[in-house]
Amino acid sequence: MKFSQPSARQIADFEQAKALQQTGEMAAAAAIFRKLLNTFSHDPHLLAELGIITVQQSDFERGVNLLEKSLKLQPNQPAACFYKGLALMALQRPAQAISNFDQAIALKPDFAYAFYNRGNALQSLNRHQAAADSFATTIALIPDLAEAHNNLGIALQNLSQFEAALASFEQAVKLKPDYTDALNNLGLALDNLQQYQAAVAVFERAMASKPDDIKPYICLGNTLSKLKDFQGALDCFLQAAAICPDFADAHNNCGIALHSLDRHQAALACFDKAIALKPDYAEAYNNRGHLLMDLRQYQAALSDYERASDLKADFAAAYLNTSLLKLLTGDFAAGWPLYEWRWIESQSKELRTFPQPRWDGGQPVAGKSVLIYAEQGLGDFIQFCRYAVKLEELGAKVIIETPAALVSLCNSLTGGFTMITTGDPLPPFDLHCPIMSLPLAFKTTLDDIPAEAPYLYADSEKLKIWQNRLGNKSTARIGLVWSGCFAHKNDHKRSIPLELLKPLLGLPLEFHCLQKEIRPEDMDLLTALPQLRLHQNDIGDFSDTAALIHEMDLVVSIDSSVAHLGGALAKPVWILLPFNPDFRWLTDRADSPWYPTATLLRQTSPGDWPGVLAELIKKLARLFNL
Repeated sequence: MKFSQPSARQIADFEQAKALQQTGEMAAAAAIFRKLLNTFSHDPHLLAELGIITVQQSDFERGVNLLEKSLKLQPNQPAACFYKGLALMALQRPAQAISNFDQAIALKPDFAYAFYNRGNALQSLNRHQAAADSFATTIALIPDLAEAHNNLGIALQNLSQFEAALASFEQAVKLKPDYTDALNNLGLALDNLQQYQAAVAVFERAMASKPDDIKPYICLGNTLSKLKDFQGALDCFLQAAAICPDFADAHNNCGIALHSLDRHQAALACFDKAIALKPDYAEAYNNRGHLLMDLRQYQAALSDYERASDLKADFAAAYLNTSLLKLLTGDFAAGWPLYEWRWIESQSKELRTFPQPRWDGGQPVAGKSVLIYAEQGLGDFIQFCRYAVKLEELGAKVIIETPAALVSLCNSLTGGFTMITTGDPLPPFDLHCPIMSLPLAFKTTLDDIPAEAPYLYADSEKLKIWQNRLGNKSTARIGLVWSGCFAHKNDHKRSIPLELLKPLLGLPLEFHCLQKEIRPEDMDLLTALPQLRLHQNDIGDFSDTAALIHEMDLVVSIDSSVAHLGGALAKPVWILLPFNPDFRWLTDRADSPWYPTATLLRQTSPGDWPGVLAELIKKLARLFNL
């Protein structure tokens, strides 16, 4: 007892209050301290004790006032500084809290929990490196504090140091195996590192550890979605909604999973429910818009996208989706500018910065060196590399940075271009432009798409090689592509199950697989389909594919890089499209303004590949008099 000249009774009261505080009887302890303060109203230690209890009782404003009075009378009180910092954090005043934690640490350099809470305050201000340093000091002082390892992991993850974050979360779980938050964070770190199966196992542990916590169900559902296990994802989201029926996010996620399963009406009901629970839920409006767009209800989709961006002015996904809708429906003037939101929404890691200015179509380029560089997929590059010719026509010296798989092919592009491979050192240049921003720079409309074809050509030496491989032709040759990259966001909508192609392959035609990549699950079935000749082991890069396509009478492909290559080579190409296709194929037309030799075969209802294949078989029969 530190206040001056207390009576024996007052000493006993003080000791009783401390004992009550220790056993958690805060109200009783506070009453005694207040009684003592009636006599010793300016004693800093009594003020500090009452202030600390008041903070522990969650009366933060009053606690701060008491602790401030105490510290004015006696500044050298690390515990008072610490609890004042805790109160300020609870009052969402983290910058002031940090100042108090710093005072506590200055008075007591080994004050581990002051470092820990200082880290939390720094984290809330997005000062992630300083937060990480503070948590690291905490761990040096208390190595077995699981919460410090967990929070260090969060800071490291925010710094994109995913491997280090993973190690921190693993240590937190090792110290405290049932630590649900750390398990969730460990799963999220594994997910960020694309170790999806390991993430699934961790989330399942978190669910078992705390079955009534909805977070692991949401996290597991999101990871299962990335594995394209949409039914498993839906089951997780439904469980979260059952635990917390008023949790709008759970209903929104159910809608996303149901949409992926083509259960459109059920998905719509879930998005409606999420919006009813949370009327300002911009993400749910955006997701409902995406569903309506897939149902080709374009005006309703546009209304939802616009509502989403009204609610959230910097909502990149809503603007990007609006751009895709505008481009799909032919409104290029509005679509191309909005398409630049892709750099924030989905391509932030691809964004390149250079000291030279970006060419936006406004600056003269005659005599200037302009760098064009790749983004997104190989098909995108094949489609838009045609703009290099237009740029050269303006007098530019064009440098094309080309993905390695396309270098040999793109050397056939007519013009005096400098070709370099992605990743190689760049030569000097004056201006630059990402390849899919070229239509914006040229203000491309439906009426002036540069559609001259061919603009890419097969290599003459490789043609001879493929002619020898294929031998003499006994009937029409059909090049076939039925599946794309599994990792593609919409692959489950654009790819066709190989099983569905059996009737097509029964036609008396010569079928050749143009795919370099064949999925493991397709290989067993392919052994039972000898009429489809495989060439994946002989395809080195796209110049091989171009030579193989040249020997075909017709290319039949889903929306893939091969479809673009067939069009760029001016080969007859029939492209099989889902009900709501990618923006470049537009709507309600069987031709393509991008590729004069393309014919588009479209689903007439969502998921109706059998209908598309039936139409394909009829068209082939008519074309080849079968």
